[in-house]
Amino acid sequence: MDHPTVLIIAPEGPDRDGFAAGLRSSGCHVETAASGHAGENTAAVARPDVVVLPSKLPDMDALVLCQRIRNVTSKERGPIFLVTPDDDSTSSAEERAGRFDQLAIGVNAMLRWNAMRHKYDEMLRCGELSIDVAGHRANINGVELKLTPTEFRLLATLAEDPGRVYSRKQLGEACRSDGAANHFRTIDVHIKAIRHKLGEHGDLVETVHGVGYRMKQVPFPLHI
Repeated sequence: MDHPTVLIIAPEGPDRDGFAAGLRSSGCHVETAASGHAGENTAAVARPDVVVLPSKLPDMDALVLCQRIRNVTSKERGPIFLVTPDDDSTSSAEERAGRFDQLAIGVNAMLRWNAMRHKYDEMLRCGELSIDVAGHRANINGVELKLTPTEFRLLATLAEDPGRVYSRKQLGEACRSDGAANHFRTIDVHIKAIRHKLGEHGDLVETVHGVGYRMKQVPFPLHI
């Protein structure tokens, strides 16, 4: 997705400005609005890919605003909405800045994942493995794999570009769907679980020692 648009609905201030700056530095086009009504009007013009708003607004219920924005944008799939928790006024400026940095990483992960979902209308395939990204299903030899959401995102990310090596950090960022802290060391645990579920095809996910992981380049079999 080239230069996705993010709409931030929040009161003016250093927190919003810092969050917006972080998103702009990562390649996003950012629009801001200080109230629910202003956000609705901005969304109608900007057609954002992601809308970030607090759970409490001074002039409108957050869920009502999400529905209004969905109605005025009229996008085929609509924007992604990220409703943030109430701000803790006792937090230090550094703590708030850290949370917004994590939130910015989460927004970019959501955008990457959404772009992947929109890109593939059919299947990602690698050998006997087929992944329906839009349908959030994967199967091996026609048998559906019981994957957790994180395992599915990991497997789909690797299968998107077989042969490409991903570091643990890259996989952690690509697979995260919220603003929570990254736990890159748990990638190894998820990969182990994926290999177990792939059974005899577990070697499709290859370890590149000292670097990370990649999906083996295997042609999709032709059954005659």
